[in-house]
Amino acid sequence: MFAEVHLANEPGEVFRVLVRLDTGFVGMLMLLQEDIETLSLAQVGTTKQGNGLDGRVIDVPIYSVDLWWNGEFRKVTVLQGVSRLLGVEILTGLRMTVEFQHQGVALLEAIH
Repeated sequence: MFAEVHLANEPGEVFRVLVRLDTGFVGMLMLLQEDIETLSLAQVGTTKQGNGLDGRVIDVPIYSVDLWWNGEFRKVTVLQGVSRLLGVEILTGLRMTVEFQHQGVALLEAIH
């Protein structure tokens, strides 16, 4: 499933990015290097991540961006990677409903 998210950089420019909802990704958001460059994000650190392909541990750059989420912008952690992913950390406190049909639809709503 895919979702279009709105990201704002430090100058306040808003960009739309199509990301895959990935319940196997435990982080908040992963973007491609080209997305990070387009947004002009500054690196805020690194983290060690296992490379699922060959088991090596690599340093992964960490960035921060404002994500329009649940009616407001919120600061989220971005990992640089090989895919555009929205992970389960950002989904905490939400109920995800999938309506299976051609061109399937996913709805996210807050749990009350």
